[in-house]
Amino acid sequence: MEVVKSAHSTYKLQYHVVWVCKYRRRILKPGVCSYIIKVLPKLLRNMPGVTVETIGFDQDHLHMVMVIPPKYSIASVMAQLKSQSASRLREEFKWLGKVYWKENIVWSPGYFVSSVGVDEQTIKNYVSKEYADSQSLHDRYCDLEMVERAFRTMKTSHLELRPVFVRKKTSTEGHVFVVLLALLLQRELECAIVDEDITVEEAIDELVAIHMQEVNLGNATIQNIPKPSVTGAKILKNASITLPTALPKFTAKVHSKKKLTSERNKK
Repeated sequence: MEVVKSAHSTYKLQYHVVWVCKYRRRILKPGVCSYIIKVLPKLLRNMPGVTVETIGFDQDHLHMVMVIPPKYSIASVMAQLKSQSASRLREEFKWLGKVYWKENIVWSPGYFVSSVGVDEQTIKNYVSKEYADSQSLHDRYCDLEMVERAFRTMKTSHLELRPVFVRKKTSTEGHVFVVLLALLLQRELECAIVDEDITVEEAIDELVAIHMQEVNLGNATIQNIPKPSVTGAKILKNASITLPTALPKFTAKVHSKKKLTSERNKK
């Protein structure tokens, strides 16, 4: 962004703004995102000087890099944009009325805002040239989205990290280790399905179907791995995983979330 001169001020003000959908509902579908990109410039006509330089979307929140002149308060700009955009969205997409019932809302009441600036640490860590350009800084701020998504995945998705599951320090450390390991595996899975038209959850379902089958024939036991589906085979190939032709036979004790009867009888 270049320095802007007005009648009574000279400024260079950029802000990283995040809006979250009410109740974290995943309503930001491709059509909704395209409409937001189209309607925002129209809403900004009443606020000369306010612009959206870059915008990015996740399913339940959006990121923007905005220029807001000093004559406007950030709170008033946010309130006006959120209110007007919510009304436009509800008029354009009637199904939002079913998502939020009688509530005339789309966005959560609050918002996140941070000034986009250059400091020594940013330059040392991310920028190799003398001055940082706005795109480089914006890219670094958008990295926060990845952190948010990872945290949300651990908290709410199929990883389910909850304090109520563990009480002792050692149990907590072990649980967090397993969850973080699962998160890394999920990220690897995302890379393996980047060219496939499926979600992570659907990919996991495909992989879950690939499990050992034990067949008993008289005194003999045969362990077999079923042939994966076409989609499952693609996922394994993209992840450079080759299924074994034979499996060793072994037994293992598995602790469930509930106390075992044998353990209760000992106490």
